[in-house]
Amino acid sequence: MESELFGHARGALTGANRDHDGKFLTAQGGTIFLDEISELELSLQTKLLRVIQEKEVERLGDARPRPVDVRVIAATNRDLQTLVRDGAFREDLFFRLNVFELHLLPLRERRGDIQALFEHFLKLHGNGRTFTIGADFSALLLREAFPGNVRELENLAKRIGIIADRDLLDAATFEHVVSRKPRDSARTGLFTPGPDGIHLLDLERDVILSSLEYNQWNVSKTAAYLHVPRYFLAYRMEKYGIQRP
Repeated sequence: MESELFGHARGALTGANRDHDGKFLTAQGGTIFLDEISELELSLQTKLLRVIQEKEVERLGDARPRPVDVRVIAATNRDLQTLVRDGAFREDLFFRLNVFELHLLPLRERRGDIQALFEHFLKLHGNGRTFTIGADFSALLLREAFPGNVRELENLAKRIGIIADRDLLDAATFEHVVSRKPRDSARTGLFTPGPDGIHLLDLERDVILSSLEYNQWNVSKTAAYLHVPRYFLAYRMEKYGIQRP
């Protein structure tokens, strides 16, 4: 992660056969977006603070600081002030970043955006197909809770583009492709096989969701609970569009 953000000099890392500028130097004169800033390790928080304060980057294996001028936009779905109190996030970095705060409501609280976003994602991931969205499909779509917010909605559109067997999206399509029934039964540790089969990915997603809820959305504890590395769980959460409510 340090190399990705701040770059490295040739030979600084195993397999580093050439210089690498990193995200900050690449964004020189522009804007860099740091997603899930709350998950950044404390050691990297220290280096990020130095970059923001001093407006210069020191690449791994390179003692010569390089000037950098970028606008930093950071996002998180966690309460940074709580993390500061818990010692998990640097207070000085928090105040450096918190110049202007924009609170984005979860998707379930801005349902007027769901249809437009879904249509956009269908065009993006529809594999060239033109879909017609029926009123019954829209009604069911707007009833979804979307705990994974926009990422979950985008993943839903991707699934439609891959497995929908017709271009008219109606209630039957919703039940076949989008239905949460397997998820609900998976939450109890049970599922009922049926003639239409089940979506294995839905079951995996629900195991992850249930485990996160059981561990109060602590990713490290959940990874240990599931007996997988933390990075593996983080990748799966990204894949399924799972975000802390």
